[in-house]
Amino acid sequence: MVIILSCIGAAISFLISDSKAFGWLRKLPQRLSYPFDIFFEKLLSCGYCVSNWAAFGLLCLYGEPIINYWYPLDLILTTLLVAWLSTFQYMIMLNLFKRTKL
Repeated sequence: MVIILSCIGAAISFLISDSKAFGWLRKLPQRLSYPFDIFFEKLLSCGYCVSNWAAFGLLCLYGEPIINYWYPLDLILTTLLVAWLSTFQYMIMLNLFKRTKL
């Protein structure tokens, strides 16, 4: 389940942070006031950041406990694991798309 969630997280992070289809979403924070516009613009442009939030959201919806000890701890550790794996997959996708210049 962790591998499947990391693949989905990598696809979501690539879609939001690098695709032209979601360029409008990355420009949306420009309407906010000073400290928030820079924060959210960088957050939505960073593939690692988006993969962390995508992993957290996916695990809240579909996650199965790995540790089976304490749910909040399991959620945090599994989120870090899924985000770490999805970041590697995101970087592979990013390099492949930059080579093909799509």
